Amino acid sequence: MILVTGGTGFVGGHLVDRLVQEKVQSRCLVRKGSNIEKLKKENALIDVAFGDLTDGDSLKKALKGVDTVVHLIGIIVEKKGATFEIIHSKGTRNLVYTVFNKIVLTAMEQNILNISVVCQ
Repeated sequence: MILVTGGTGFVGGHLVDRLVQEKVQSRCLVRKGSNIEKLKKENALIDVAFGDLTDGDSLKKALKGVDTVVHLIGIIVEKKGATFEIIHSKGTRNLVYTVFNKIVLTAMEQNILNISVVCQ
């Protein structure tokens, strides 16, 4: 399953359309209050996960059963609680951190932990 962040946006919406066209099972991470009518119309191939990049627990839930993440969230106007810093920097960092932890925990459960970290 593919998790798409930003699936209700311009670029993400086009990706979701293509995934449906290709019959790829996907999940979209959306904030409460987002317009999900188009996602509902896309049929059973699209699962909607309500959450937020700033909420680690909602990210963990959205990542359940996911093997690929396409991160397309972006804002063009800051609003209360949704600044460029919070969404683009901290939100992306939270997503990467949560995905990394999922990979590590999965590997540990399977007893095949082999991770290399390259630091510059």
